[in-house]
Amino acid sequence: MTQELVWKKYKQSREAMKKLPKLHNAEETLEIYRRMYSYLKRFHNDLPKPRKNMFRIANDKCRKRFNARGIAHSHPDRKQVCLSKNILERQADATDILGDDNWTIHSGTMQIAELMTHEITHWHIKGSHNKKFYERQKRLFLTLLNGIISGKYYSESPLV
Repeated sequence: MTQELVWKKYKQSREAMKKLPKLHNAEETLEIYRRMYSYLKRFHNDLPKPRKNMFRIANDKCRKRFNARGIAHSHPDRKQVCLSKNILERQADATDILGDDNWTIHSGTMQIAELMTHEITHWHIKGSHNKKFYERQKRLFLTLLNGIISGKYYSESPLV
């Protein structure tokens, strides 16, 4: 698939996502990100210790500095992820899970898990989205997915 076609598919998915209603409180969704991270930390010792400000709402200054498209971006030096208020309120986004050029809209828990694992992978894999990057993200994502499917995420996840 050419880069131009991938970009077109992404933009179409983003437009469809924008039509979804705002159903969630941004601060409550941030708590879900924090809880998921705490669950991941139990299985991946190389992740930094959870902190309350590890996931936060992006401000305009931050977005301009990192030239972000408005979804989310990572600060590897501070081990911090900034998320747009829009994505926190909708809990949905057009995502390309694990770099397969298959842009689809995911919502709720799966969207949060995919986006969070993508952004925290930037803390460990520097540079572009390459095979090594997606392998690391897949390991993190599958840890969360297994916990969600088994029910352990819901019964054993500590709150930050």
